[in-house]
Amino acid sequence: MRAHVRLWLMILAVTAGGLAIGRASKGAEPDAAEMAVRLAQEMAASASRLDAASNGRLIPQDTRVAYVSNGNPITGKQYVETLGRYYASLKTLAFKWDKWEVVPIGADAAVFTGWASVGTVDLAGKSEAGRAIFTMVFARDATGWKRVIAQKWQAEVPAVRAVYPAGFDRGGAQARQIAVLLNEPVKATATAFRLECPAGAPVPLDATPDSPGSDSLFILTPRRPLPPGASCKLTVVASQVAEDFGQHMTADYHFELKLAGRAGRDAPSRRWLHPVTIPPWFLTENNGQTASRRAPPTAPSPRRPPTCPDAAGGAGPGRGRDGCGPAGAARP
Repeated sequence: MRAHVRLWLMILAVTAGGLAIGRASKGAEPDAAEMAVRLAQEMAASASRLDAASNGRLIPQDTRVAYVSNGNPITGKQYVETLGRYYASLKTLAFKWDKWEVVPIGADAAVFTGWASVGTVDLAGKSEAGRAIFTMVFARDATGWKRVIAQKWQAEVPAVRAVYPAGFDRGGAQARQIAVLLNEPVKATATAFRLECPAGAPVPLDATPDSPGSDSLFILTPRRPLPPGASCKLTVVASQVAEDFGQHMTADYHFELKLAGRAGRDAPSRRWLHPVTIPPWFLTENNGQTASRRAPPTAPSPRRPPTCPDAAGGAGPGRGRDGCGPAGAARP
């Protein structure tokens, strides 16, 4: 009897020990949110090593879209090859998560959104720095954890696309407006725009977005009349203009303009109202250098009917489809 009791006690002890070990191992296993952060950190480390193969192990190798980069879809089978080509063009890559947010979806999936700082040096030695935002879905199946979809948006560095000085060519007696168009919405401080008329003589400005919520087009209004005939210089200060990721313009942008002569010689007044429309002929590429305004294209003169010899040998108005000959005649 005692032997049977001992046997049952041993069975109970082993069973209890197994349950305790199982609970302990289950408690030690990270949950979905923790696993998403761990996998995202591994991804950043692999990127900094230029290791496309390691990052590719998490990607399902099929024809479904697994990655979207600035709107460009890449399938799972294309991922390693595409990433490998990019890594091969670089000498170094520094990838770091600045912050992240994780939303678990049950016990086997989580959505990771991360803001990253990225710095690269290419094979020619040119360095670039930028910011990017990633949204990734990590999920677990029978084979383990996978990154089933990722979307990346790379932040573009702010830059001036065009400057349009409305009405400056009609004299300087009255304050004129200047429209500054940027390539994306930005946050601009009160000192982002600086006007000098002439150089070395600052002119106070009021800078306002063209319409509420549109922070890519700013209207600059001088607070006082400008001196006729002066050469003016507008500067957009790079350190005072930033986009949502905190990136600033790479360099100050300069624009020079010449005011017309005396106010009394102005052309007939024409009022410029919001919103300011920037004509296509005025758009200039931003290269960080001084931009100059091109004149608008000359409108074609009205077409006059051709003159054709009449029956008396003189000239008369054209007739027919080709301008000469009987009505209804066609050109050969």
